[in-house]
Amino acid sequence: MALRFRPHTLTHQPSQPIAAGGDITGHEWPSGGTMKGQLTPLAPKAVYDKFGIEDVERPHVLLLNLEDAEHVRKDDRFEMQGRVFSVLADPKLWNAIPSTSYGEILLTEIK
Repeated sequence: MALRFRPHTLTHQPSQPIAAGGDITGHEWPSGGTMKGQLTPLAPKAVYDKFGIEDVERPHVLLLNLEDAEHVRKDDRFEMQGRVFSVLADPKLWNAIPSTSYGEILLTEIK
């Protein structure tokens, strides 16, 4: 079963490394598909409590259906209404029972 409350539509931009001479020199983010989920701002203390990461500016958590969250990786980006978010860690996948399966993704707003 899927998340019932997914009010936000975001464009997923997977991270593609740019290599030169065998070394990764940067990343580019081509436009990917859209995903529907729930995007919520977090307090810095909540980020540390949930993810163990300190000093995150403008943190948000994105909840996605498990099928979508499985395609998200660290350094990917999401865009929504001109706002750009970077994925700080690989998703936490919660797959206890079908009615509560979802992915939890820590983001930081970069634009």
